[in-house]
Amino acid sequence: MIRPRTVLIGGIIALLMNVLCFVATERSNFKTGMQRGDFKMFYAAATALRAGKGSLVYDRALETKLQRSIFPDLSESGVQVYTHPPFELLFYLPFSFLPYLTACFLWQLASVGLALVSASLLAQCPGKQSGVSPYILVLGSFPFFILLMFQQDSALLLFFMTLALRAFQENRDSFAGAFLAMALFRFPIVVPLIALLCLRRPRLLKGVIPVILILGIISITLVKPAGVLAYGEYLLRMTRDSSMRVSDLYQIDPRMMPTLRGLFFLFHLPFVAPIAGMITILACARIIRRSGDSAFQFAIAVTGALLLSPHSLMHDLTLIAIPAAFLGKPAAPMLVFYLAPVMVLFYPQAQALLAIPLLVAVGLSLRRGSVTTRQIDAGSHPLELCRS
Repeated sequence: MIRPRTVLIGGIIALLMNVLCFVATERSNFKTGMQRGDFKMFYAAATALRAGKGSLVYDRALETKLQRSIFPDLSESGVQVYTHPPFELLFYLPFSFLPYLTACFLWQLASVGLALVSASLLAQCPGKQSGVSPYILVLGSFPFFILLMFQQDSALLLFFMTLALRAFQENRDSFAGAFLAMALFRFPIVVPLIALLCLRRPRLLKGVIPVILILGIISITLVKPAGVLAYGEYLLRMTRDSSMRVSDLYQIDPRMMPTLRGLFFLFHLPFVAPIAGMITILACARIIRRSGDSAFQFAIAVTGALLLSPHSLMHDLTLIAIPAAFLGKPAAPMLVFYLAPVMVLFYPQAQALLAIPLLVAVGLSLRRGSVTTRQIDAGSHPLELCRS
């Protein structure tokens, strides 16, 4: 039996390898004060909120002014308007009190800390099918390297997902739903995930709905109704402009998305994505409803949500650690996410091809879902046993 200390050491080594790669590739970015990356978007929006201009956090003119106050030579194409829900700014507000560079590096440290906690939670979850340490699955993955490079929020997303997984395994559906709702700052992924899980556990909504209401009230308080309306209008314009083409204005290239949308967009077949999405929903729904293993259900829902998401990028695939840990043999195709750096660095648009291993994993899981029809994990509630 492998000792927990040995497992942790393996994860730390994997993390150090990712950090070394990050330092090697970001040397020029260090010299410019971390100008390249997404943290400036969060930092500027949090600064506007702290200055009492919450209703203008989605205003390009204000974002441009704030970001150029940090980077005077920032080009128009380098300006990034805040695109996430208002409530997420609460996580960034403390960092806005610090100088930009200090805040950026502290956010990176916080991301590493959240990843370590998430890996620790995964290591404690029963039912893992992978012999690979969860620490390596999280900290050694290429998506985690991309997360560090672009200073994104996917470590926070993974943290809430692992909390939801633990609650889901323990049949605490309200808590699982609450944790999922708290991750709605990445709603293109979390909404399909909640929908798939509710096929098996509709009681999740008892946790989802109250938290959504609270987050709505927080958002209105932070940015006022005008800011919430501005966010809705911004999303509509962004969706319309990027639905069938690359959007230079909103800096959205669907060919960079490792999703069904990205895969079919890459081959100039964007109209096929909705059809493939429906087939994927049906396949995932069948697996989830027929399997009695809660961790397996959650892992399939995560895989399906990543495929179905209308907008996600490579760093969001830090969530791959969950299906990689619990799907067993069907997770084998996901090894490509740990071998992907060469392909992605040399052919950036080929990230869309990474939807294929996810599709293969869902396909391979169909059989296991049927095999485990009568298998109920040890922690199941007696009522679930009766339903089975």
